[in-house]
Amino acid sequence: MQHIDAWINGLRKRYDANPQHFRSERVCFLDHLFAQQWRLNFKDFKDSEPDQNDLGRRLPDGAWNYYACTIPSL
Repeated sequence: MQHIDAWINGLRKRYDANPQHFRSERVCFLDHLFAQQWRLNFKDFKDSEPDQNDLGRRLPDGAWNYYACTIPSL
């Protein structure tokens, strides 16, 4: 997973240099804290049971807020 962290860090540096290139209503770039938390809790995610509809699994706390782009605020 280090290659993913390296790629995200590269995107973050590009964003810091030119934030206007990364503005989009369709795409939400995640920050490094989300990637780090996801990596640390991935085994818990894989081991969790699907929901009653057999669709979803447990996500880390706050994951929906990142998905919905409510945090971090831009």
